Amino acid sequence: MGEATIALLAKQRAQLREATRIHERASELEAKTDHQMRTIHDECLSLITLQAPVARDCGLITGILDAIVDLELIGDYAYEIVTISVSIKQRHRPRC
Repeated sequence: MGEATIALLAKQRAQLREATRIHERASELEAKTDHQMRTIHDECLSLITLQAPVARDCGLITGILDAIVDLELIGDYAYEIVTISVSIKQRHRPRC
């Protein structure tokens, strides 16, 4: 029984370390997503101000701006899900 308990604790610690790594990776991806959104947003604004697009092109640029906002929000939500799940795992870790 002692061996099974030690094995279970070792497995739980490994899962916690993995959750921490996942959280760090999610944080990196969140920062990358934010940077990409700002870059695309700035390029769209540059196109509008420097190129004076016609109505059809303005519609495309506006659609791109809407899409990047939505994609960035999805990234934010995914990051929050990872953060909450890591928090839950840490709350339920064994005390040794």
